[in-house]
Amino acid sequence: MAKKIYFILLVMFCSTAAMAASVREYQEGSLDVVELSNDQVTLKIAVNNGARIFSLLRSQHGYEEVWWHGTNETGLLDDKMGLSGQAYAVTVEDSGPERVVVRFDAPAGSLAISKTVTLVEGEPAIRVLYTYRNTTTASLETSHMVRNYYLAGGEAGTEDHYFWHDGYGIESRPYPYGDVGEWHDVRQPWYAVLDMNTHTGLAWVVDSPLLGQFYNWADASPSNPSVEWVISLSLAPSEVVEVPVVLALLDGFSGVTDASQDGVINLVPSSEDRTLSIDATYMPLRGLHGDRIVGLRCDYDTLDRLFVWGEVGVHYPPAECGQVLNGTMELTLPQPGTYVVTVEAQNAGEVLNHFEIPVDVGQSSGTYYNGHRQGRQSRLLAVVSDVDVQRGYCVSWGGRQGPLQNADSLEFYMGVDEYESLEVAVLALSDLGSVSASISGNLPADAVLLQVQDATQTEGIALDDAQYGLVPGNVLQFNSGDQKSFWLTMQPGLAVGDYAFDLNLEPSDRESARVHFVLHVVDATQSEEVLPLHAYHTLAYLLEDLAGHAELMKSHYIREVMIFLPSAIWDDKVRMWYDDAHVLQADFSGFDRLLQPFVDWGFTSLSSPGWFYDDDWISDLYGDSDEQRIQVQDECGRLLFQHILDLGFQNIVLFAMDEPSVEFATCEHTVNWLRRLESIHPDLKLHTTINNYSPVVMETINCYLDWWNPSWFVVETFVEDLRRGDILVDPDDNVGFYVAAFLIDTADTLRGRGWRAASLGLNNYSVFAYHHSTAEHETWKLFANSPQGPVTTPAFEGLRDGYEEFRYYHTLGELIREAADLDDNRLSPSDREVIAETTAFYNDIFGPDNNAMIRMELRPGVSGARAWNDFVNNDRWQYLRAKGQILQHIAGLKEIMTD
Repeated sequence: MAKKIYFILLVMFCSTAAMAASVREYQEGSLDVVELSNDQVTLKIAVNNGARIFSLLRSQHGYEEVWWHGTNETGLLDDKMGLSGQAYAVTVEDSGPERVVVRFDAPAGSLAISKTVTLVEGEPAIRVLYTYRNTTTASLETSHMVRNYYLAGGEAGTEDHYFWHDGYGIESRPYPYGDVGEWHDVRQPWYAVLDMNTHTGLAWVVDSPLLGQFYNWADASPSNPSVEWVISLSLAPSEVVEVPVVLALLDGFSGVTDASQDGVINLVPSSEDRTLSIDATYMPLRGLHGDRIVGLRCDYDTLDRLFVWGEVGVHYPPAECGQVLNGTMELTLPQPGTYVVTVEAQNAGEVLNHFEIPVDVGQSSGTYYNGHRQGRQSRLLAVVSDVDVQRGYCVSWGGRQGPLQNADSLEFYMGVDEYESLEVAVLALSDLGSVSASISGNLPADAVLLQVQDATQTEGIALDDAQYGLVPGNVLQFNSGDQKSFWLTMQPGLAVGDYAFDLNLEPSDRESARVHFVLHVVDATQSEEVLPLHAYHTLAYLLEDLAGHAELMKSHYIREVMIFLPSAIWDDKVRMWYDDAHVLQADFSGFDRLLQPFVDWGFTSLSSPGWFYDDDWISDLYGDSDEQRIQVQDECGRLLFQHILDLGFQNIVLFAMDEPSVEFATCEHTVNWLRRLESIHPDLKLHTTINNYSPVVMETINCYLDWWNPSWFVVETFVEDLRRGDILVDPDDNVGFYVAAFLIDTADTLRGRGWRAASLGLNNYSVFAYHHSTAEHETWKLFANSPQGPVTTPAFEGLRDGYEEFRYYHTLGELIREAADLDDNRLSPSDREVIAETTAFYNDIFGPDNNAMIRMELRPGVSGARAWNDFVNNDRWQYLRAKGQILQHIAGLKEIMTD
């Protein structure tokens, strides 16, 4: 195999005049200053202002890189928690000349915080060691947020400044990124900001299991948002933990692929024919000059169903710490296909950094396969074969949203009362023209709904809608490079038994392809002890094709309609007045015309966020006092809620608060507001989301709330405390979680919602899906609009599949409990064995080891929550296999029950 390498070594940080590392202390105006220097940088730290860095000057450039106005919301390494304006104690532990080390201790508290700042001669890095100690005699659970205001290139953010936050393929965002916070993947241990004119910047590396998440926030100036991270702490009495942080001084970078405490790298792949070129920029961060010599080596993997190692051993010339390697490597690969390219930084055989990026080589155009990241490893599950190249297209399970598997045959299981959506994607390696799909086999004609996912089928609507909408059809047009999907949705109602059928793909002038299915329909039905999906969406944005919307919601188990009462759509639909006896009367005829059809369509619940009235209905009835106004509003609420029940709705849920802070949820004003709401109507249910967890919230307002929805991140802590009796909710209260659900989500992501609820033992969960778009948020919904009306999306299909699997999980649990109560004398030895095996399977579905059906891993807590479990793989094939085994166990137990 031919391999070539072209390389240029650029020395970026070598200085002809040696400048020893040093530290000094002095006064600058009102600031007590500690100044640390080495040959790379000079730092000034304001000791009496939270030991924040208020000046950062590099030796090469001289411009200021810190946003500082002397306020409590500027500088670098701002420890927040009320410490921004506090004086720290200073201890100089090493004063040079090879390194300087200074420790800063925060004022005493239940959580002792110190940060030790180190500069090493020759290193383009600021190293900070945070130490946390519980000073109390009780366990301590808290979070520590660190804030940074950075001037990339010495200027406030402009369109030439970028955030980088993706470690397996570059993804950048303009530096002035809106006016709200942006949370990022907890598995991502670094964050970077760059100036695209000077190619300088800063990368923060917090590679610790205690890292919660990185985020940015525009609380000082929209043109200069902060870069922040959160550390989640759960400390035993007197326990001490350490969190190392590195601030890497970037120079000569146009992007960042990955960063660690040893080095920073940027990889830019490109290909032509079978030649792969990788432009690499790498900067080592550790060691004195000449102490550590770093070289880069590149390997690649060819991928089929399993990893297959390719040839290895392309090397870069070495570089010393503080130098930047810029170069281009070329690899000639054996065949077109999808590869994972691995680049390692090594010193004398020791691997310092390990980076992986997925690339496609020798294909017609575009990027065809998405990477499926597992921890810090990239894995692709499909590859173009020689057969595919010869016929001009390939077929895979999954599509643009991945993960992918080569599609030839699939065996799967279904219960008698569920849907199941299967995606088959076609990638055109040449112009195919028309490709038609058909179903053949021993299935009833109405057993499968065939749909297509294609932007051209939903022309004239928002791009996101078009890209992700599914519409009925069986023909797609393909130009070279197109990837489009056929979706098969199995319909409920098939009789128990086995079915074999094929999806036939027939291009107009190419060889046809056949995908074979074997379906086992099992005698299993979903538990009725589970609530329908609760969805946050408002009728105000759904005034067209209500019947189509209702049908789509019902087919995805949503039986709730949300109305937002302070809305213009109600202006002429409700009229209220006092009669001669001063009894409030109302004309709800317009209101009924809009809502009665939902009752007729089978919707059982009505919810409303915020207020329970429209001010236009009753403002003319207000008197001169606040007491009279409140009386009119409450009478309006009683009349309205009773009328809703009279219409035929079974439940009324009022969304009383949205993610309240602990202080707001427990203040006197809130308690009085909840007390007032509770008194309006006996059947009204009050509901809140919780994104800031503290037991004091439940202690204060439990007596008023009926529906508790902790967020995805804090629900596990909530449930654990509930089971231990540390918090209480009323026996009839509902406890679920809520999490965002958008049409741009993958089917796998939303399928996982049901499995997460199952792992926690919940009997409901909610989806945060507004079902509408705005100019700022084009994807805040689950369905798409098309000329045919509201249509489903891959995300919506995944949500439904996950909800069904959640209900089957409950079915199996109910049957296991019933089997435990059976008279042991009527059970045969084989019956007992089936019950024991099923019980063991049920108890071990979720776990941290490789043998678990659904693998979990611990993630650090945020917002007052402890560490919590999340899935290692969000994978439709994992979920499909797990459901198949659950259904078989259900059938086995039912057979014992009916013997």
